[in-house]
Amino acid sequence: IFAEFLQQQLNEVQGEEIPKLHRRASNWYSAHDNQDAAIVHALAAGDNERAAELIGCHFNQLVQTGGVITLAGWIRKLPLEVINARPRLCLAVAWGYLFSLDLDLADEWSEAARTQAEKQIAEQEQAGGDLHAARELLGQVAAYQALIATIRGNSQLTLKYLHEALDLLPEDDL
Repeated sequence: IFAEFLQQQLNEVQGEEIPKLHRRASNWYSAHDNQDAAIVHALAAGDNERAAELIGCHFNQLVQTGGVITLAGWIRKLPLEVINARPRLCLAVAWGYLFSLDLDLADEWSEAARTQAEKQIAEQEQAGGDLHAARELLGQVAAYQALIATIRGNSQLTLKYLHEALDLLPEDDL
C-alpha cells in the first residue's frame, strides 16, 4: 500500500518526468550489460522502438537459456505494428506459440518472420550492405520451420528447411 502511495505521489508531482527517468534507466542498464532491466525500463517509458530493438538483440540468449516466457511477456506489451516490422520479434512470437502447442499460429508467425527477413536481405543487397546478420536470421527462421515441419511429420519440408538453414547459418551456430 505504501509503494502505491509513493507511486501516486510521484505521478502527481513529476508525472511527465517519469518516462524520461525510465529512458535514462534503460540506457544506463543497457550500458552496464543488464539487458533485462534495460528492456523493462524501455517498456515502462513507453519507448516501444527501443524496447523492440533491445528485445531483438537479446532474443538469442533468451531462447537459448529458456527465457521464452519472459520474452513473450515483453513482446505482448508492444504494439502489433512494431512486432510485425521485426523478423526476430515475429520469430519470438512463433516460439511462444510453439511452446503453447498452437502449431497453426506458430506457422503463421514464422512465415511473417521469413517475409520480414527476406525483405531485410533484399534491402541490404540493394544498399550494398552486410548480409551476414540478415542471412543468419533467415537461417534461424528456416531451422525453426524445420522443427515445426518435423513435429507435423512432414519429412520433405523438414529436409527443405534444414538444407536452407545449413546454407544460411554460420558453422559455429549449427
